[in-house]
Amino acid sequence: MVPSGDTPSIIPTQGGHVSFAPRSEMEIKILNTLSREHPHVSAELLLSGMGLENIYRALCHIKGDTHQRLRAAEISEAALGGEHPTAAQAAGLFCNILGAVVGDAVLSAGALGGVTLAGGIVPKIMDVFLASDFEFHFLSKGPMRQYLEPVPIQLITQDGAALYGAAALSSR
Repeated sequence: MVPSGDTPSIIPTQGGHVSFAPRSEMEIKILNTLSREHPHVSAELLLSGMGLENIYRALCHIKGDTHQRLRAAEISEAALGGEHPTAAQAAGLFCNILGAVVGDAVLSAGALGGVTLAGGIVPKIMDVFLASDFEFHFLSKGPMRQYLEPVPIQLITQDGAALYGAAALSSR
């Protein structure tokens, strides 16, 4: 969203298909693992329900763990329960990667009016998200950190919020 006067405006893009840019040794290993299956490893391949599953599966492969085929909801539950270290690591990496990608998007779009995260996995793993390094990765943009520091980030936790917005737009 980009502010237009007092009313925010939405700029439709295909931003989720930007290339994943790993920033740590573990993220490079995840990229290498996923690139064996996908010719293009996009941010969306990591930042969706399927993305949480991909991160988890890649971590299991990297660690040499045999793993159950866990769905995103099961990984989220296991991460929150604290009894499954690989699920917790996957959820934490999901949040960190999200922070980096959101920071990149703000820099690319000049979206200084703010960011609103809505729906999906983050509300389901709120405790993991709040304990994660999301903000650190959002701000870790070298000399552009000062540009990003004042950008407000909001999180919508209500289910179906996107549908309310779509309904409001269609009624205009």
